[in-house]
Amino acid sequence: MQNPEVAGPKIYENINKALELDPDFTDSHFINGIIAVWTEWDWEKGEREFLKALEINPNDAMSRIYYSHLLVILKRYDEALFHSQMAAELDPMNPLVLTLSAMVDFNGSIQQAVGKSKEALEIDPGNRIASIAFEGACYLTEDYKNSIEIITKTRVELDNETRQAIMAVFQDKGYTAALDTMLIYMEEYMRTNYMSYTDMGEYYCRVGNLEKAIEWYRKAYELHDPMLPYFTQPVYGYDKIKDDPRIISIVEKMNFPFAASN
Repeated sequence: MQNPEVAGPKIYENINKALELDPDFTDSHFINGIIAVWTEWDWEKGEREFLKALEINPNDAMSRIYYSHLLVILKRYDEALFHSQMAAELDPMNPLVLTLSAMVDFNGSIQQAVGKSKEALEIDPGNRIASIAFEGACYLTEDYKNSIEIITKTRVELDNETRQAIMAVFQDKGYTAALDTMLIYMEEYMRTNYMSYTDMGEYYCRVGNLEKAIEWYRKAYELHDPMLPYFTQPVYGYDKIKDDPRIISIVEKMNFPFAASN
């Protein structure tokens, strides 16, 4: 994954070309919606673009599934679940659609999230995003063994001996100790590689190190991490830190519509 500071200008260049070629083409509005939400953090523009894409083509599964993720970000969960399920029905063999739909199900039916992420992995066993979705579902259903196993296989490159050592920590001291150990390797990995700062915040929330979690979320804001719009979701540990002034400040600066009620 490229650093957003590097990828950003290229994305803008491509979206401008797409819009110039055909301003009424569904994909143009879809891509513009992606940019608005995950690069610009402009929720109103993102919703406008996704709705325009769906007005042109109501059967566009990709616009519908990404729109459902915007609705999750805005905490409009009932609407998100509706559009997510429709997308999965429109394109049931697409592992990306199933994976993204599983992530929406974190806020509705966690057992459906387990099923969809497993189905995505059956279609594409090497799909890293599907593995990450399955890991999240495992964590939420307290299947901690599968959760830590997947983290050791998907987040950083570890040799078998190191992976086995982390699993030994899990067997001996439990999930929190094993994830704490894994975080040492993640931090070292990030010295020379890019990984989402938001994900680091999530993992530190899981182990109860809230100061480190807040530190990573603040870095994510400074970097403009594309994953940060999700950080107010329960799975990211937001409820544990939402009253901290530093977190309140980030929420307000990101102009979430629910900021005033937090």
